[in-house]
Amino acid sequence: MRTCSWLKIKWLNEQGKYRTATFRNCSQSAPRAFSVNAGHMLSSEAKVCRGTAKRVTGKCSHWEGVWAQGG
Repeated sequence: MRTCSWLKIKWLNEQGKYRTATFRNCSQSAPRAFSVNAGHMLSSEAKVCRGTAKRVTGKCSHWEGVWAQGG
């Protein structure tokens, strides 16, 4: 069974609501590029997980801050 890495990212928009996006990388070589059309965000957090080509199945890291407006 192929194992994959998953990235979950969530961000807080200017309306005070969280939005999320999930990406997977099953490549054994270079990391995969991704982009998110998030609009204006106030902060963002991400975590990585283990999984298969179809879904997250393993342990995930804790949410870590990636970016915050003003610092």
